[in-house]
This record gives sequence, structure tokens and C-alpha cells, in this order.
Amino acid sequence: MAFKIRIACFLMVIASHFSYAQNDTTINTSDARTKKWSAELSEYVASESVYYFERGYFEGLPKASTALVLKPLLKLYYAQKHTFVVSPFARFDPIDKQRTHADLREAYWKYTGAKIELQVGVCSISWGNMLGPSMINILNQKDEREEFLKPDVLGQPLVSIGYVSANAGLRFYVVPYFRRKDYPNTTSRLFYFPIKIDNTPTLVESEEVPAIACRYSQRIKAWDIAISHFYGTNRNPTFQFDFASIALRPQYTLIHQSGVEIQYVRKSLTAKLEVKQIVDKRASYGGFQAGLEYSISSFGSSNWEGLLIIEYMYDDWKIANHLPLSDNFFAGIKLDAGDVNNTNLYFKVLVIRESTVPFAGLEASRRLSSKWKAVITYFDYFGTSIGSDNAFAVIKQNRNMSLTLKRFF
Repeated sequence: MAFKIRIACFLMVIASHFSYAQNDTTINTSDARTKKWSAELSEYVASESVYYFERGYFEGLPKASTALVLKPLLKLYYAQKHTFVVSPFARFDPIDKQRTHADLREAYWKYTGAKIELQVGVCSISWGNMLGPSMINILNQKDEREEFLKPDVLGQPLVSIGYVSANAGLRFYVVPYFRRKDYPNTTSRLFYFPIKIDNTPTLVESEEVPAIACRYSQRIKAWDIAISHFYGTNRNPTFQFDFASIALRPQYTLIHQSGVEIQYVRKSLTAKLEVKQIVDKRASYGGFQAGLEYSISSFGSSNWEGLLIIEYMYDDWKIANHLPLSDNFFAGIKLDAGDVNNTNLYFKVLVIRESTVPFAGLEASRRLSSKWKAVITYFDYFGTSIGSDNAFAVIKQNRNMSLTLKRFF
């Protein structure tokens, strides 16, 4: 672990000799691709402090913790056609030690020709258009040591080749090996299960067999359509109870997953639909997600802009295997002040139909200077009380508020 963190710090120091970013995502260099060699350094290093309002579900859990997070992103361009990307990630939490981990999110070479794209290395590939929990994403494994409502994924080694045009693209993926999930245990506040999990799986079907996938996307006027298929080891495990260790142990099985994504944009309204089918050795399962987004360009004479979000997800495979986030609503409101300090508010609600208990989160962020940004988050639930025998009682105990200070490179 210490070696991985030193690697990440070394990469950040090397990158600092090239360039510095002035915003959240990337440096603004209009001639970055016209030179033979050029570089960009972006993203941040941050401190995250969390305070929990209640004691933990399990004994001996901390009520507060402070972590150091490192997330640099280095991009090198060569001769307008070659891009090299390195993005390590590291979290060091001396109190909630189960959250301390490091990962290489991205480290790849990409060739971009007139019609052909080739990408080789460690990548983070995103499918789908949903802003809440995603059902269609399959190539990357979710990072379970980060917050469960955040789309953080582990880097996945793969090879991708695509034929692309202005409005369409066909891409093929070969994933050489499978990455298992690494769940925190009962000594972490991030643990959301009422029974501990033994990360040693009881079954991994064909772990050494490469996964393969393909995806075709097409834009037709106001429509964005994509069709995908994946064959390989499922990224979401089922669980088997181990009576010897009194713990849940994951099982990873081979699946076929087919998916369709449809998005329609008309003025301020965006409609989204995603459908998938999973076939394993036992049965076939369906699932879908549907959502609407409505953007508000201004509130009266102010510079405030807004985005309203509502989504619904139904996943028959998760329901059959008694897994969470299988039948739920997600709603959100994003507000942007349109000021020089980039003030933003994001309120989101997740309602799991089985429990009828809404979980709510509020995120407020504002730039303090060109290189510093503060983010305050609040997580709670409201409505019907949750009993101690409810599977969501663990989440109930994790009501918290956090303060994050980011320093951009």
C-alpha cells in the first residue's frame, strides 16, 4: 500500500514539471495539440473531514475521521494523434483505516486516427446517461471503499479498438482479467451491511478467461442510441452465508449482458431510457432505468441555473439475488450560481421502494481562490423510522456531515 502511494506522489511530482491546471478538470491550452509534445496536469489533492451524528452500528467505530486524498491527472500529447494518460488515486485515513487504499484509475495510451481509435492500458469506461445509480455500466468494478452513491470505479486493464465518425462509433473491448471487489469490514463506518463480508470468494467462474464486449452508438438528430453486449464475469457478486465464519462470501458468475440506451433531447427536456438483459447459467433477467432531466436557464434576473432530475430503476437480477439498489427512485436538483467563485448546490434523494425510506444528500461547493475549493456535504434519512432489524439500519447510523478542502494543481 505504501509503495502504491509513493508511486502516485512520484507521478505527481514528475507531472508538475510540465504544466499546472487552473480549473477543476483540465488546463486551458489552445495550442496543446499543435506542438509535437505537450502536457496537461489537472485534478487535486484534498483533505476530507467527516463527523457522524450517531454511534456506529457495530461497536468501536469512530465518530469522526480525517483523510488525505490524492487524485492527479496527467495527459501527454504527441503529434496530435497520440495521448498518454496517467491518473492514480490514493486515500489515507489514519482513523478509519479500512478506507485507506490506492488504485491506478487510468494509465493508457490512445491513438486517434481519421476513423480508427485504439486504446491500451488501464481505463475507466462509462456507459449510460443516468446521473443516479447506474445499471448499464459493466466494464469497471465499483470502488466499494468510496461512498456508495458516488460513481467511483477501479481502473481496469483492457484493449479497445473503435471505428468512429462524426455521429457514430463502433467499439470492441477485450478485458484480460477480472478484478474482485474489496469490501471494507465492520471496523469501518463505510460498511453498509448488517453482517460482515469475507472478501475471499467461494466461487469465481473463469477468472482467467478474458471478458469481451462491444458497443455501437449513433446520433440521429435529437436522438442518441447505443447498443452493447458483454460476456464475462459479472462485476456484481451474489452472496453465500458461511456458517463457519458467520459472514457473507461473494460469488462471481459468468454472464451475458445486453443493453440498449436511448436518449432524446428537446430544448430544456431530456428523456432517457436504458434496458438490459442478463443471462447466466440459472436464468434470464431483465431490468430498465428511465429518467427525465429539465434544465432551467435562469431564475428571474439572477445568474442562477438549475437542473431537475428524476430517475427510476428496476433490476430483476438484483431482486432475485436479494441485493440492494434493485427497485428505487432517484431525484436531484442541481443549482449553479453562475458566479466567478463557481458556487454550486446539489440536493439528491434516493428512495428504495422496499423500505420506503428516503435517503437524502446535500452537497455545496464554492471556490475560495483559483487553486482552492471547499465542499460541504450532508447525508441523512427522513420519513418512516428504521428499526434495528432492518437491513438499512447500518446506513441509518451513518448520518454525517463532511468538509473537503481541495487544492488543484
